[in-house]
Amino acid sequence: PLAYRVRPELLRLAGESLFAIQQYEKATEQLLWYLNIDDSTVNRDMLLAKLAESLLYQKEPALAKRVYSYIERHHPETEGNVISKIRRAEYLEKQEGNGKDAARFIYQELADKGLTGPLSEYVQFKLATWERDRANFAQSLELIDRALGTMLSTTSKEEFQSLRSQVVVEYLKQAVASKDHALVIALFNQNATLFQTPEKVELLEAVGNACMTLKLYPNALDLYKQAQSHGNKSDDLMLKVAQSQLLMGDLDGAAQQLQLVRSDKLANQKAMILGKIAFAQNQYKEALLQFAKVLSQPNELERADLDSVLAYAESLAQTGKPAEAVDLLAKATAVCPGANEAASQLQMGLLQSKCFLSLKQPDKAIATLELLVSIGPPDNLREQLTYQLAELYLENQQAAKAKEMLSQLATSSQGLWKAAAQQQLDYLEMQNKGRVKTN
Repeated sequence: PLAYRVRPELLRLAGESLFAIQQYEKATEQLLWYLNIDDSTVNRDMLLAKLAESLLYQKEPALAKRVYSYIERHHPETEGNVISKIRRAEYLEKQEGNGKDAARFIYQELADKGLTGPLSEYVQFKLATWERDRANFAQSLELIDRALGTMLSTTSKEEFQSLRSQVVVEYLKQAVASKDHALVIALFNQNATLFQTPEKVELLEAVGNACMTLKLYPNALDLYKQAQSHGNKSDDLMLKVAQSQLLMGDLDGAAQQLQLVRSDKLANQKAMILGKIAFAQNQYKEALLQFAKVLSQPNELERADLDSVLAYAESLAQTGKPAEAVDLLAKATAVCPGANEAASQLQMGLLQSKCFLSLKQPDKAIATLELLVSIGPPDNLREQLTYQLAELYLENQQAAKAKEMLSQLATSSQGLWKAAAQQQLDYLEMQNKGRVKTN
């Protein structure tokens, strides 16, 4: 029992062993005993760090703080001081309230010291984890990538790479939830191999959805097919494949994909895509049949995209139902999302004027085109509308207005419409001279 007098290091060994097996009260006793006997021991800073940590886990924070202050004052540039700060930060992380924020402050202070080796890697890992836990994913990735660029330890590298994978996945999910489509695609492109596993199939689909929103249809189709190859055979995904194929002009592929969709819940969406396929193939009766399944239902018109409504109206017009097309467009103007935007008004107005002409209502066709010109369409379209108006004025016995329109058009920089307007003016002049001679 008195061997420690001859070999005091036995007390140190006992204290460190008891500390290693988490018998902190006995470890504190042995370490204090040893430090009081031998105040010149090497690695005193490390022993003091273990003593302070033992006091923390015995719920003696005040005493531990005194030991930490002693280390800071007497052993400021030692490994023991760094480790004591890390252990204190780890303890604070487990406490209620603001413990984690206080721990982060300590880790940042250590990082600013320019540590190297395993201690630096550990501190960087803790900071990256702290940022990840608070959904600060960009900051977390920055810390991880910086650490990976200088890392030597294979074990640490694996830990950082595992953390990085978690952060990227959580960051991408956050971007999906916030509808930051560009960020979703950027994260995927920078980490594509990470998502090539069956358990991440839903993320492939989510990235595909972002591509669809940004009109990157080939990319969306590729991602949807990747998701299918990983086992996602859902009707919902097959519908998305068909939609992307339609938008890429692969009408047969889209139709074939839709044959596999069986879910009654997707019947309306399936009918709308089938309608668009038929419309693109100039099969207006079939398009009308498919669109009517959905758009004739209550409240469906206000949920429909404007392209579908226009295709439905055009199908009505092409199948001898211009009056129904006019009524549909009038309703769409009131309820369809985006119907009051200038580009939408132009599309709808052109179709309305065409329908009014079919209904032998030139006055309404003229009024519609005049409204479209006043909206301020692009130059080429404005000149096309102007020429159509001039022709309608002539047919409606309004020669003065027609000449005024054609004269404006004859000064156009657009060669096609300028030539057409001048030719019409010359023809009118010849007609007028002929009448004069006859008289």
